[in-house]
Amino acid sequence: MARGRSAHGEPWQMMLYRCGEIIKRLRQTKPFPLDFNMFLATVLPVGALSQQQHEVVWKNLQRAIHMGKLMHFELEGEDPNLAFWICDTVEHPVPVDIGDLFIVAHSNPFRQTIEQWINEAYEIHSEIEATHDILAAFLKTVKHPKWVEVEWPELLPFIGRFPKHMMKQAEKRPAAMSIYTVTPHLRSGITDVLTKCLLLEDAEINAWVAYADSNTGRGGYP
Repeated sequence: MARGRSAHGEPWQMMLYRCGEIIKRLRQTKPFPLDFNMFLATVLPVGALSQQQHEVVWKNLQRAIHMGKLMHFELEGEDPNLAFWICDTVEHPVPVDIGDLFIVAHSNPFRQTIEQWINEAYEIHSEIEATHDILAAFLKTVKHPKWVEVEWPELLPFIGRFPKHMMKQAEKRPAAMSIYTVTPHLRSGITDVLTKCLLLEDAEINAWVAYADSNTGRGGYP
């Protein structure tokens, strides 16, 4: 579960939030392949703007520049949708307009390594999104953990615990349940993914593809 955050809303939203936090652990299987300092030295003048520069002239320059820990990047000559982000522990110069991305040039010595990481990470990102979308549709249909227990009991370990009185207060069977179904093949795949994710540590992610949630530094769902 994300630190300092909790799920609110209707039961289906709470269940989806809990499953979503578990699924996002998949990102840990494809960590950023480079040391942040090594990479940033190829895209920013980090030497001049380092926090270790204590001379007044450098401190004055830093005051004239927008600083932050979350940075988004795009590859020169590639679709901007193939973006990625890193969230460092120290501040660096960042664009004033959050719509502007830093560019990784064709000549960047780590370009090939980053391209490979992006392609592989986006495959995982797509799996996360697809799994989340199916769960969202299912949970919004059944609306209540009681009907999850009836329709897809294998999902119970992942939706979180609910008070006994809440389990007994389920509304009547939603009419949409007779229309919307998730095939056994998809159910098996999703429960396998969730099970695998539970074996991963619930750790903060400091780099990923697409666009990060600017409030948390964690990649969110579009």
